[in-house]
Amino acid sequence: MAGLGGDHEVSFYDLFPDHFMIKYTDFSSLDEMFKESGFVIESSEHFDEIPDREWDDFIKRRTRFPNWDEMLGIASEEWIMRQLEI
Repeated sequence: MAGLGGDHEVSFYDLFPDHFMIKYTDFSSLDEMFKESGFVIESSEHFDEIPDREWDDFIKRRTRFPNWDEMLGIASEEWIMRQLEI
């Protein structure tokens, strides 16, 4: 069983694998979602520069979530379950 002790820095690609994207979004991959978002997202700095309201609006329109925080929360829960091999 994998351990979860301590802090973890998890990449978006680990949090949002293709099966997650297919299940919960209009996209088959995270790269496709970033490309279709209309925002330039080539680094974490680019992502941080996106206005929260505009990103939430995009998430609400193109995913099964009402906002980014909800999407991130479910992705985090699923990542933890995968780490615990549940």
